[in-house]
Amino acid sequence: MLPRIEERSPVAETAQQAEARRAAALDRAISTPRYASYLHAASQDKDLARRLYVWDRDLSTAILADLAIVEVALRNAMHTALTNDHGPEWYQSIALDDRSQNQVTRAWGYLLNPLPGHSSTPGRLIAQCTFGMWVNLLDAGGYAGRAPRRVHADYE
Repeated sequence: MLPRIEERSPVAETAQQAEARRAAALDRAISTPRYASYLHAASQDKDLARRLYVWDRDLSTAILADLAIVEVALRNAMHTALTNDHGPEWYQSIALDDRSQNQVTRAWGYLLNPLPGHSSTPGRLIAQCTFGMWVNLLDAGGYAGRAPRRVHADYE
């Protein structure tokens, strides 16, 4: 159930009233089990628990913003290295395990007007692949195909 939105009075509220209203809304919005860990860390001080929750949210937001940049840099570096070794459509010329091949297939489905062989297609396709694909390419590789033709895609 979504938290109820309260109507505000046309009379201007003080900063203290606004803070109390935001605190009450946050208390209603956070589930009891989730809030319990913050209350425990704050020795049951509700005000400190709220501040910890907001600080945790702000910290998470900052980390995720930087992680998004790292993800793009990693993706582009891997794409460049694979392109240098296997050509611009490397995802069609190397053995990908089922996990990675499914990611490429899913990404292909997201492209608008894909043009096989067009110079812009590999970059557009790679931009649609999720972080999981790049993580998969950094491990030892998994299996591709079905028995009896099931083979190991070796990424090492």
